[in-house]
Amino acid sequence: IYSVGSGRDAANISHALMMRSGDQGATWQTIEDYNYLPGANTSFASFGVDPAQNLYAVGGVNFYPGDSRWLVRRSADLGATWQTGDDFSYASGWVSAPKGIAADNSGNIYVAGTVSYLHSPQPAIDRWLVRRSRDGGATWATVDVYQYNGYLTTAVGVVTTPAGVFVAGFGGLHWIVRKSVDGGQTWSIVNDYAYPNASGSGLGGLTVDNVGNLFTAGGASVTTVTKHGSTTQNYWVVRKGINGGTSWSNVCVSPN
Repeated sequence: IYSVGSGRDAANISHALMMRSGDQGATWQTIEDYNYLPGANTSFASFGVDPAQNLYAVGGVNFYPGDSRWLVRRSADLGATWQTGDDFSYASGWVSAPKGIAADNSGNIYVAGTVSYLHSPQPAIDRWLVRRSRDGGATWATVDVYQYNGYLTTAVGVVTTPAGVFVAGFGGLHWIVRKSVDGGQTWSIVNDYAYPNASGSGLGGLTVDNVGNLFTAGGASVTTVTKHGSTTQNYWVVRKGINGGTSWSNVCVSPN
């Protein structure tokens, strides 16, 4: 079992960490404690394995007041040693936040996340970004930069199925799933969903089961205004996509 994240040292600097358990979680060992540069806050956000059993840790490093790096670390020996395969900056002043990684059966590896520009007085910008490697993580290229109708747009995850590669995220009140059937060369929207009458909405995750059904999960809120005030009801929402993402429906709407 592998788990990634971060931990702070005595100087309050974040280190990217990977932990491994060989006894079903009873005990754990640190197999990667990585800091990009002394004093730079570094963290891992996601973990993946490709068909060749290479391990990948995805994360980023932040340099204040705003620059950052998008990182993919790779191990070809089951975690004994690690090398940086992707060290990417979208543009000066932009903050990178890779969120998920997936590999298809052809050996393509995809990392999806968000790049943000937060410097005042200019308005904030969020775009989702997808990068791909075709050679086992040695080299990488950007294959999708997407923003939904001018809204701040965040990618939350990526999965692959025999039907293609899928990236999910949200912009405004809309949940978006985009699909590529040609290894990331071109993309199309296969689901654009807004919860009815929502006043707030956010997508939290994307996954796929072993027969190719897709699931997105997140939350929505509906505010009702009356002459006496207003009330807000929050909902936990799970959606399912079938037939290669061509048909979607809500499979769980739970008030909370």
